[in-house]
Amino acid sequence: MAQVNLFLVGAMRAGSTSVATWLAAHPQIFVGPIKEPNHFIVQLPKALYEPDPRFSLETYFEKEFPKPLHIAHVVAPVDYEKLYQNVDREQRFLLDASAAYLAYPEAPSRIHAYNPSAKILVILRNPMERMISHYKMNVGLGKEKRTFQQIVREELAHYQNGTLRWYDYMAMSFYDAGLEGFKQYFKEVMVLNFDDLKKNNPHIISKQVGSFLKIDFEDLESIGHYNASHHVRLKSILRSGRHTWIKSVFSKNLSSALKRRVFRVFITKNEKAVSLDLLTQEHLQRVFREHSSVYWSQETYKIR
Repeated sequence: MAQVNLFLVGAMRAGSTSVATWLAAHPQIFVGPIKEPNHFIVQLPKALYEPDPRFSLETYFEKEFPKPLHIAHVVAPVDYEKLYQNVDREQRFLLDASAAYLAYPEAPSRIHAYNPSAKILVILRNPMERMISHYKMNVGLGKEKRTFQQIVREELAHYQNGTLRWYDYMAMSFYDAGLEGFKQYFKEVMVLNFDDLKKNNPHIISKQVGSFLKIDFEDLESIGHYNASHHVRLKSILRSGRHTWIKSVFSKNLSSALKRRVFRVFITKNEKAVSLDLLTQEHLQRVFREHSSVYWSQETYKIR
């Protein structure tokens, strides 16, 4: 059985879905039906993944596989292997794009124990922007009721007393420890900058990734923007008992394109304003400068 040998490990909310979708279009790269299986995370917290109560991974593998899923927690090795069983001979790379791996402290050692020869891809985004995007996603999902200022103050307090959890908003914007862990365990680690993805300069990204993987990306289209959170939020609305009429209309009568247009009406009303007082903002920026210094270092983005 072929092993997964390419890991896109995050950061979360830094364009990993767009990059994974782009990579999947290459004939030599296979992305499993579950983009983020999170196999190497022992306990995946509800803050990062809380499936519909009706969802069963066992049922998925028995009756629905290989239906595409964005995220799941695939614990059993036999299930993880099954995700990558339908690989063609020319597909040299099997990709796991679980974006929480960068923040999870045990991910580098656990992935190394599985495949020490794997290649690691990382995307870094401005830590403050990443945190805000993460917050907005959870607001859109209906999972977050606090203001951004409340969250920052609470997490700064946890940071100061040593109780900040690896999956908290702020901690997931700490890049230094995670990147150092992967560089410690793996010889081949490449870091992309989210700003290059936003500019959509296909030549820069194609050249970098092509050189790293030693494959040709010239005939591939540029990386598009795919916001997975909109898709997830749509599913959460359809599951909600408060919107049974929406569920009926969406499920039976509307095309995919029209569903997206109608859905925008619901999500635009659900965005909280993101603001911080100046002192709190400066404090947070100092913390990010200390724990995400790699983001601002040009040495970070050189291919190893």
